[in-house]
Amino acid sequence: MNGTIFSSSVSLGIVPAELRISAVGNLNSNGSADLVMTNAETNQRTVWIMNGTNYVSTVSLGTVTNNWVLGQSGLQPVELAKLNFNADNSPDILWENTSTGDHYVWLMNGTAFSFSVSIGNVAPPWQIVATGDFSGNGSPDILWQNTSTGQVVIWVMAGTSYVSTVSVGVVPTEWSVSAVADFNGDGYPDILWTNTSTGERVIWLMSGPYFQSSVSLGIVGTQWRIADAADFTGDGQPDIIFQNTSTGDCYLWLMNGTAFSSGVDLGNPGVQWQLAAAENFMGVGQPDLVFENTSTGDRYIWLMNGTSYSSSVYLGNMPTQWQIRN
Repeated sequence: MNGTIFSSSVSLGIVPAELRISAVGNLNSNGSADLVMTNAETNQRTVWIMNGTNYVSTVSLGTVTNNWVLGQSGLQPVELAKLNFNADNSPDILWENTSTGDHYVWLMNGTAFSFSVSIGNVAPPWQIVATGDFSGNGSPDILWQNTSTGQVVIWVMAGTSYVSTVSVGVVPTEWSVSAVADFNGDGYPDILWTNTSTGERVIWLMSGPYFQSSVSLGIVGTQWRIADAADFTGDGQPDIIFQNTSTGDCYLWLMNGTAFSSGVDLGNPGVQWQLAAAENFMGVGQPDLVFENTSTGDRYIWLMNGTSYSSSVYLGNMPTQWQIRN
């Protein structure tokens, strides 16, 4: 590259398909960037020592379990196990049938469906409201809320298998869970709440499944629904995605920890398209947007370039009683 302008290309050769570049940096202080490689099958980490664009030698870093992900430039990855149930580095899609209480995981290969796994039947008024690795075991856990009683519990999961239940407490029913993300950078997912009567938004700062303290984000009109929280700018901090249920407008709050920094307009797909989730389906380090058509059941992924729309991928059609949970 010449600044942001392409200049020319150099081939580094062909490596086995299971090897992935995890990070780049000048690790031996020779002035050339070296490559940190991860073997997706064995989890072995190695460093390719480079001299400019030429391979010199390999240094082993040992084997690290796959729930540990390398962060570039000192930034910690956000939500390492939010929706990746089978630890293949591709986010999966969690479905809930609002009529029957059936729940399924679509195990994905990038933007392509692989196969589905049932995780059981839990009847309404229990509803999946978010996912996140509260237990720290490298698998996404499932946060449930009872819309009648206000009780909130976590299903601790091992992949797609249920392990145990942890109670988070009981909250008034006008408060609903909107998203889960690590807002204060302590390695634990936090819970973002909306008061559906007043529009107040509050973050519960958590230590594992346990409440520590809360931070108010202020009041936002109740027509603005929080769809998800994800890191769109690559600064290691989750941002908050809103959608206006009256107009269809999608808007991003860029966050600095638990503080609002600035806003970005993400566009308007139309009110019939509900923003369901934000996940990194392309493996390029930034989230994409999942939309579901509440009239037809069509589902699409908006592939994003930072905060800008790039292209879309059709996921297929599911009956409208099946809703995507994040």
